[in-house]
Amino acid sequence: MFQRLDVDGSGSIDLEEITKLLPPTMKGQRHVNAMRMLREVDTNGDGKISYEEFMQMMNAQDEFLLVEFDSRLSFGEGGSSPMF
Repeated sequence: MFQRLDVDGSGSIDLEEITKLLPPTMKGQRHVNAMRMLREVDTNGDGKISYEEFMQMMNAQDEFLLVEFDSRLSFGEGGSSPMF
């Protein structure tokens, strides 16, 4: 799953890759939502989501972060998520 989101194969998911995942129906909110998602998952503050950070999100005991990430990706998609 991580490799599918890491479109450029850099070993991390950056702001541009997150923005492209968000549905076009978000119109002007895609970039803002992508920035929020990145900030929530990027625990070391380097501006990218590493594999380790991604797995921490996926394995979170408190599922709020995972649900929030998923809900932003599925906004406007009729409840189906491209990520899960």
